[in-house]
Amino acid sequence: MFLLFSISAWAVECPAPIPAAMFRKKLDDVEEAIEQRDGYLLKGRMEKVENILPCVVQPLSSELAGEYHLLKGIDLWIHRNQEMAQLYFSAARALGDHDELLQKYYPPGHQLVQDYIEALDLAEFKKVEPPAEGFLYFDGRENNKRPVYRPTIFQYYVDDHLLTFVLEPQDPIPSYLTKAQKEDQEFERERSQQTEPQVLESSSNGFVPTPVGQQMPVNVVERTMSTKRSKMLLVGASVATAATIGFGIGSYQSYQQWKTVSSLEQARVLQQKTNQQGMLTIASAAIGVGLGAWWTFEIR
Repeated sequence: MFLLFSISAWAVECPAPIPAAMFRKKLDDVEEAIEQRDGYLLKGRMEKVENILPCVVQPLSSELAGEYHLLKGIDLWIHRNQEMAQLYFSAARALGDHDELLQKYYPPGHQLVQDYIEALDLAEFKKVEPPAEGFLYFDGRENNKRPVYRPTIFQYYVDDHLLTFVLEPQDPIPSYLTKAQKEDQEFERERSQQTEPQVLESSSNGFVPTPVGQQMPVNVVERTMSTKRSKMLLVGASVATAATIGFGIGSYQSYQQWKTVSSLEQARVLQQKTNQQGMLTIASAAIGVGLGAWWTFEIR
């Protein structure tokens, strides 16, 4: 299986897995601190929410993501970080209407409410590469469109693992194996398998074995057949040469006997034998010469 991402590189220490309902309860605790007008309590509870966010084991809804952005914006505004508060207000407004929730804690005309209303509509998105496996979520919506200028809750679900991060505009997206990268890896793997050199060992008889399922190259076939023909021609020429010598000796012996016999009948028999041996000597010599010439041509 391909390495989709490094769990250890993204890992945080989680005391327990946090389902979406428990995350919802932690947001309620933050709202309670806002209602009590307790800035220190608000800051502490908001930090707890941020600490458990990477431990969430379920995709969040867009409504829950929007409420997180709203409460984070209120926390930043109260602690005098109005610029970042505006960005979180923009993220909250992009995901739903939170006027009713604000009016529970702040009267109309309150500066915080005004800043929320005046938050810019930062709707620009940037498409990110789809993952090789699994799903991407931005603010609870399954897609590969990351908001460019406002914070977003990024979640990646794959192989029963869910990784969750809050990404502000300047934060890089955590790395994961994209579909294009996986295709490139598969292509490179197939190409390396096709081009990998194979060393073929020669067998004891001098022939090159052919791997199972692979056709022997034409040049190897021709070279192998040529070697076999050369061996056969050499053997044939040797046999013809030996026969020539044998027939020649037999013809000479018959001729010597023919000259010494006194019987006319024996002389006629030896003469025929001498002639036959002579013809066989000539024929075997011709065959030997022909095979020798062919063998010489083959080994050139």
